Amino acid sequence: MTTLVVVDDESLLTDSLTFLLQDEGYTVHAAPNGKEALSLIARVRPALVVTDFMMPVMSGLELARALQEDGPSMPIILCSAVPHAIPPDEVHRFAVLLRKPCAPADLIGAVARYVQVQGGATH
Repeated sequence: MTTLVVVDDESLLTDSLTFLLQDEGYTVHAAPNGKEALSLIARVRPALVVTDFMMPVMSGLELARALQEDGPSMPIILCSAVPHAIPPDEVHRFAVLLRKPCAPADLIGAVARYVQVQGGATH
């Protein structure tokens, strides 16, 4: 199965995104902030990351910077109530910017554009 990581400090949101994406056939792991996500990403090697922007310990932007330190990494989808807060010169770090609350179909569609579910089926 294709592995994804969801990063958000709101546990209800990570739970709902996890269930939504698992229903689409993905293996999903969750982290409450960017720092914990870095460890998780190193262990599970996801195809894609969905992250919030404003989180304690390490923001979504700091996470994206850390992941891209050594060059391009997996696609990162920003799902935030304040996507406009990303500085214009940092927007390139994200494959997609979604505004919370986003429609489930929008998130599923964004994920599907960047990854394929094991078995070759594209969402």
